[in-house]
Amino acid sequence: MTDKSPKKIAFIHYHLKTGGVTSCLKRQVEALQNDCDVCVITGELSKIDFLAKTILIPELAYSADYHLPFKVEDVAAAVFRAIESHFDGPCDIVHVHNPILAKNKKFLEILKALQKKGIRLFLQIHDFALDGIFDLLHSAIHLRSSAGCDPGRNRPITPKSSAIIWVAAAEGLCCNRLENSQID
Repeated sequence: MTDKSPKKIAFIHYHLKTGGVTSCLKRQVEALQNDCDVCVITGELSKIDFLAKTILIPELAYSADYHLPFKVEDVAAAVFRAIESHFDGPCDIVHVHNPILAKNKKFLEILKALQKKGIRLFLQIHDFALDGIFDLLHSAIHLRSSAGCDPGRNRPITPKSSAIIWVAAAEGLCCNRLENSQID
């Protein structure tokens, strides 16, 4: 028997400032909101209404915008609690935009801590030309091949692959049908 409950998807991004990724997030949420339960976890809230429940965790913001010291484990725990609270339990996947930009110096460590907690990560990597990408590429590869994790479950997804998934969602493909075989 197949589980017919809506997929639970948490999006994570550094901020919800007006512009490119925020516009992309809005379109992704809009495409999925009728078939999935979604929330957006961010380091900086939007100044306008957003289409999904937004959860503020300031330590996820760009390092230039958040200057207080914090422990990676505490932030990962806050993200985990936010997910559990919003969905009344775990989510199916956490979709992370641009995790290797080097705009938040501890972002990959936070994702690593989430991964260790059993969170399934979908890393949508785009904006390759931005600063810091090459320095953090090694860290992203390390995140992918961490000890004790199934390397097939948590891996960077190419922009082409992720675009196909979200185009399919926008074209009406039910989120319940987005299985791992379609992501590969």
